[in-house]
Amino acid sequence: LQSRDVARPFRVVLMGRTMAGKSTLFEFLSGGDGARVGHGGQRTTRESQTGKILGQDIEIVDTPGVGAMDGDEDYAEAFGQVSQADLILWVATNEATQEQTGRALRQLADYGKPIMVALNCLRTVRDELDLLDLLEQPETIFGGDTLGNLKPIDRHLARAGGRYISATPIHAQAALLSMTGGLGPEESREMRQASRVDPLLTEIRAQKDKTAELRRAASIGDFIRSALLDAAGATAEAVQTVGSMLTASRGSRD
Repeated sequence: LQSRDVARPFRVVLMGRTMAGKSTLFEFLSGGDGARVGHGGQRTTRESQTGKILGQDIEIVDTPGVGAMDGDEDYAEAFGQVSQADLILWVATNEATQEQTGRALRQLADYGKPIMVALNCLRTVRDELDLLDLLEQPETIFGGDTLGNLKPIDRHLARAGGRYISATPIHAQAALLSMTGGLGPEESREMRQASRVDPLLTEIRAQKDKTAELRRAASIGDFIRSALLDAAGATAEAVQTVGSMLTASRGSRD
């Protein structure tokens, strides 16, 4: 307990699969210049990065992807941030289901951390026509099976007895461009409003105001919980190994 910094700011950890838009959202929230944003390549973020949400006493942490195609090292690095989190912001997409990230979602539910979902629209708005659609006909950009993309998240969390607090559709690229795209004040304001990121920020602030003190108390047990979960995982692997050895032994005997 002596190593626990109870005076630190409320901490939000971004998690999700590779290329979901975590780093784009991180750059916007922390007032970055977009340097951490990938350009269509897998596993751009390999190390966690911590910043502060602009104008808020809230820490934000960007982590590597935790999908099935992401590396084990990335997975371990991301989950190394979970024990210190007060809130998990799961960045999903409007173009792909979350089946590949089921293992991570179930493990998050085991940790008992509160989870919010940001359903990030991946359709680019760098093209002038797409940008016009976003500003004048946003549903043509945000359209899609929102409920369908949330169902796998619901299912995986439920298997471990968990659920998310809220789900907010956003356009992380548009939010970042509103700040770094060289737009005028009015255009920047319209772009930010169209990105729908402000309702997400409002929800994060509400969670901080409502749960910060409770999370500090609960976090005292996080280290014990983490150690027990690690031990349970190691035990399950050992059981599986012994079972395989027994099966092979029976096969040899037969």
